[in-house]
Parts: sequence; structure tokens; C-alpha cells
Amino acid sequence: MEILDEFDDEYPLSMSFCKLISLEDFEEQSLSYTQQCLCELYSNMEQNPRICERALRKQKQMEKEEAGLIPYLKAKIFQALQGELNYSNYMGTAEMKERVLQLRRDIQRANNYARAPVVCVLGLQLLGHHLCALIEDEVNS
Repeated sequence: MEILDEFDDEYPLSMSFCKLISLEDFEEQSLSYTQQCLCELYSNMEQNPRICERALRKQKQMEKEEAGLIPYLKAKIFQALQGELNYSNYMGTAEMKERVLQLRRDIQRANNYARAPVVCVLGLQLLGHHLCALIEDEVNS
């Protein structure tokens, strides 16, 4: 039995179950899969806003606690007496739908922010490939 120390060379694998893909393909696949999952999430959130209820009520609880001393005390008392989902952070249907829409906008904004550098890099790479092809065409003609 071979014992590898912390600084021993890695042992090459004889079998692989993954297909190596380029960085561009990986980024493209991750962006499309993320977008697909977000569309599915948005659809579920619109069809059943109550799936977000716990997160939205926790957010409302935090807003109440940060609003000042009296709202803070009121929110903490209701939380102590009634638990996590209490009268202080209750939402009606209209408020729930509005907060779900806001949550969707926040998720989309975070996704746009997170993928902006990737999209820029991919765009620059595509532009670079396009410029190289144009230069080759000019040289060849």
C-alpha cells in the first residue's frame, strides 16, 4: 500500500468519467443553466408566492427590529410569544405578492451583477476571435 505524504506528486488517473471542456464552453453552460434555473424559480414564485413566505417574513421581522426602539420591542415580544411566524411579521396576499416581485427583482439584480464580468470577458474573447479572423482574411487576400 502506497502512502502519500503532503508534498508527494499526484497520482495520474487511468480512467476519467468527465469530458474536458474549454473555459468558454463551461462559462456558457453555467450561464445558460443558471438562467434556466432562475426562470423556473421565478415561475414557481409567481404561481405560489407562499413558498417564499418564511424568508419574506424573516426579512419583515428584521425591518421591524431596525425601525426604532418601539417597533423593535414590539417585534421581539411577538416573536417571543408567537414564534418565528408571528403577528408582527404577518403579510396579506397583496403585500406577499409585492414582496415576491421585489425579491425576484433583487435576485435578478444579483445575478446580473455576478455574471457581468463573465459576460464581458466572453464578449471580449468573441470580439478578439472575430478581429483575428478579419486580420487573417486581410492578410490572405
